[in-house]
Amino acid sequence: MHRKSICIAAATSKGSLGGPETWVLRISQWLISAGVDVTVLIVHDGSNEQDSGLVSFLKQAGVPYRIHMRNNIRADTHWFLQQVASLQPSVFIANHFASALFASYNLAGSSMLRVMLVHSDDPIYYKLLDTFVLGGERPSVDQVVVVSEYLEKKLSAVLSPFVEVTRIPYGAPDTERQVSFDQDILQLIYVGRFTRMQKRIDDVAKALCLACKSIPGVRAMMVGDGSDRSLAEGIVNAENCGDLVKIAGPFAPEKVMDSMAESHVMVLLSDFEGIPVALQEGMSLGLVPIVSPIESGIPELVIDRQTGYIVSDRSGAFVEAVRKLKGDAALWQKLSTNARMHFRDHFSQDSVTARWLRLIPSTEVHVSVADEVVFPITGWKDFWVDESIVSGIAKYKLLLTKSIWRIWDCIPEPRRVKARRLFRALLRYDGFRLRISKK
Repeated sequence: MHRKSICIAAATSKGSLGGPETWVLRISQWLISAGVDVTVLIVHDGSNEQDSGLVSFLKQAGVPYRIHMRNNIRADTHWFLQQVASLQPSVFIANHFASALFASYNLAGSSMLRVMLVHSDDPIYYKLLDTFVLGGERPSVDQVVVVSEYLEKKLSAVLSPFVEVTRIPYGAPDTERQVSFDQDILQLIYVGRFTRMQKRIDDVAKALCLACKSIPGVRAMMVGDGSDRSLAEGIVNAENCGDLVKIAGPFAPEKVMDSMAESHVMVLLSDFEGIPVALQEGMSLGLVPIVSPIESGIPELVIDRQTGYIVSDRSGAFVEAVRKLKGDAALWQKLSTNARMHFRDHFSQDSVTARWLRLIPSTEVHVSVADEVVFPITGWKDFWVDESIVSGIAKYKLLLTKSIWRIWDCIPEPRRVKARRLFRALLRYDGFRLRISKK
């Protein structure tokens, strides 16, 4: 009898464990529980595997993995090809990593299903789609899986002539635990990466401080880690609210759930998302979300004033939503119950696992690697291109571009963020366009 198997590509760096890494851990466990053989193929940007947060959690969960220390695009691509040829999986999830997508391109002709994931509305994904789905002689994958209805609607019309587009949300573990209202303390919690870009961690810290200082009996916790953690810590200290807003973590996933179970309100004030893992986890426990009006993922999860609050800013409107929940136990209970039921109906572990199982071919597959490994490049300036896959004048142009980017990286992050926002506001352009939209 044919046994279903999947290889999932992942890329990690020292201490990183964001939404996409959490998804790898969770979906691996769920599929293994459903009888699927899963192997995670990790390219790690570090000196040893102990640096990788994902590896430590895969070990604890007993999920098989293979790891390769990042070298260059050519070497990393060959490593993925060797592993997939060795394992002969039914499905290769190249995820959103260039080296895995190059490997997937060179697996054309195999009966294995090749999949790319679009985790969010980040313009980087559109650039990857430009190259690996729309840009070459043939698509690098057979199917693109997106995590939200917004992304499905946005991408289906463009991509459907070339590949199949399927929506499968992240989901979160089912739990019987449920939070309850506390008349004395309303506990807010933010869970996620500490980055100014996308997550707006500086504004989150300010918003939490403002709410805690403005409303008696409100406390907050920020759980996670990232490059701008010190920025959040500095804001909390400058606002003199260290007793009201605690910064903790990073925690193992089960410890994060424990912290959520002691809270009442989930806070997410990002610029963009896919379909937030932490928000789904919070709603599974009955936390009431307060979120910014993000196009992707949020409309599916948060129905304003029914399963949570969508606020127009990170100051007055946010504080007013917290004030309403603190002062009205019946309102909090109504939204909490609705949030929990909405999660169970649409984002449970069982429903997400079933969708992935439907993708896996039911017949025996054969994986074959192209005789000559090729690297379709639509532009030498693509952010994943390195010296190992370009030659001639393009190589010198690439070295010059990288030197310019090193200078850019020396500019303080706050100024870089302001420059990006100004550029996008003036040109009404996010830096990328799907190739098809230019025609």
